[in-house]
Amino acid sequence: MRARFVRILRRGAVLLAVSVLTLLALRAYDSQRGPPLAPWHTYVPPELRAEDIDGLDWAGYLQAEDAAFEAVRAHVTSALDATERVPFNLYFDASPIHPPRLSRDWNRSYVLEPDGAPVGAVVLLHGLTDSPYSMRHIARRYAERGWVAVAIRLPAHGTVPGALTDVEREDWQAATRLAVREARRRAGPSPPLHLVGYSNGGHSDRIDPRAVHGDAVCLRVPEPVAADGRHLWQLPGAVRHPGRAGVPAARDAGVGLVDAAGGAGCGHGRPARRGGRRCDRRGGRQRGTRGRDRGGHRRRRGGAVRGVQSNQAFQRAFTQCMRNRGHTVLG
Repeated sequence: MRARFVRILRRGAVLLAVSVLTLLALRAYDSQRGPPLAPWHTYVPPELRAEDIDGLDWAGYLQAEDAAFEAVRAHVTSALDATERVPFNLYFDASPIHPPRLSRDWNRSYVLEPDGAPVGAVVLLHGLTDSPYSMRHIARRYAERGWVAVAIRLPAHGTVPGALTDVEREDWQAATRLAVREARRRAGPSPPLHLVGYSNGGHSDRIDPRAVHGDAVCLRVPEPVAADGRHLWQLPGAVRHPGRAGVPAARDAGVGLVDAAGGAGCGHGRPARRGGRRCDRRGGRQRGTRGRDRGGHRRRRGGAVRGVQSNQAFQRAFTQCMRNRGHTVLG
């Protein structure tokens, strides 16, 4: 009886192994059936490394940036075949959405100066796969208040997707240090300095403490986080990549994703002593100490992310950032 049970168990294990291998083979075959990668997927333009950036000034960084965009023009825009030269392809030089054809290419690093002498300086850091384009409204609002706004294009961004296959975190940190140096050069050592990071640009490992000198304030608009406070890059692979192997991850994998700014109806999961709301592991809402942020303002649904372009929301964030000397998290 026991021998028969062992024989059945072995056959079942073999059948299971064959089934798994078959599914993996089918999945691998299916993944190769898509259209071939386009030039913007495979080309990696030249970008500066951390050790290079630390030895440059702002003009040198812009010169290297020009070289990267010129390389994209030569190896991607000029290499498009007839099927890729269509109006909705932004790499097609005759497309109405081709960035160089616009009045200003916001994919590149830029500085917005105030009308008079700067009363402060702000460094703007965009998110992953993003560009300085997404920070232009905030830069304008700072400039309107007399601040000089420095928005740097972090390496491997704003050109082609393939560039992100060859970049390190240290390159982004070096770019942040360069932007801070330029902001201090333009505003002087005395006025306050703000570092504004959106989503991935606001991670503490991106805003290198060594880059901040003197009286500095950090304003951060976070990305979605898990209910227990972990960021997306800290989550299990099955949650971060729900389509892996063609099998969607279970929605409740012990991680409840919420909007760090309250936009998904739940707080960012930080300790209640910081005010506001937090979530349990099922995504349920719990009351914080007072239901208000550290500036004494009542939290609104999605206020920090969705309302950041409104003047009222910006003024509230700006006032809070000026009041708190230290790392300020807006939620």
